[in-house]
Amino acid sequence: MVKIRRYEDKDFEEVLLMYYDLATMLYNNHNIKPIEDFKQNVENWIIWDYDIMLTYNNDEVTGFTLCYFDNMGGIVDYFYQFEIAYIKEKYRKGRSAIAMYNHIVNYAQDKGMILAANASDLTDASILCSKLGTKTYTHYERKPND
Repeated sequence: MVKIRRYEDKDFEEVLLMYYDLATMLYNNHNIKPIEDFKQNVENWIIWDYDIMLTYNNDEVTGFTLCYFDNMGGIVDYFYQFEIAYIKEKYRKGRSAIAMYNHIVNYAQDKGMILAANASDLTDASILCSKLGTKTYTHYERKPND
């Protein structure tokens, strides 16, 4: 059974590895810096108290999300920015993604907030974002020119 929990200090390496895997998978046509360079980003997420949630099954982490409150520098009301969703490859056909999205949608709805999400033609994110079932503002990334 898939469960969700908030990030704990013991999860740092696991989140770092998943974040690195996401970048190398998504941006495989770019030069990716060494994993050590990714550590600062993860450390910043923790310092800034971003919502890092992990999905797990039988005590094994299956994926993570990164969300935070944003108001575009004070020019709009706060919304809930759904920045990163990552599921380990061997769990992508399972229930982790559904549990992850349901948690985020319910959280935003409980707060009465618009959920803003990034979507990409490079992944299935645009399909998933269109199925969130809540008021959503979506930022799209298009495929690079060939």
